Amino acid sequence: MEKSVTQQPEEVGASLDELIPQIRRVARLVTGSREGVEIFMKDVTPSLEALDVFMPPADFRAAVWSTCCDHLMKAQSVDVSSLAALTPESTQADRLARALAALPIRKRLAISLRHQTGMRQDELSEALGLSADEGTALVTAAEAHLQMIVSALGDTLKIDD
Repeated sequence: MEKSVTQQPEEVGASLDELIPQIRRVARLVTGSREGVEIFMKDVTPSLEALDVFMPPADFRAAVWSTCCDHLMKAQSVDVSSLAALTPESTQADRLARALAALPIRKRLAISLRHQTGMRQDELSEALGLSADEGTALVTAAEAHLQMIVSALGDTLKIDD
């Protein structure tokens, strides 16, 4: 019995370690800068470390993303003036990232979670503190808004993975 008690925190801790790269990618898309990611990580790390490591792994993952979403919703807005700096030589990823930056933060977060983490719709809704219907509506609206921005830039970018 003692063996499983000592393994549980390591397994859950490893899950947090495994989630950190995804958290950083989502934070990069939402905050729009490396500096924003570092500020976010400094802000959210104590909250993540305070989570109960003995909860079931699925609950732990949900708590991690819910905590991250709460913190990211408070993140500073991205400067969208960089949209004007796009050129035909800009990479597709750069153009998409800049178009994404033009979205309101909640829509940016929904798209980032969906495409960077592969979250199912119910997980995404839970992480954002929304009902399943509200989460679906938010993702649909966010993707439509992003596509409108992309089209206005004259691009034919794909937003699907």
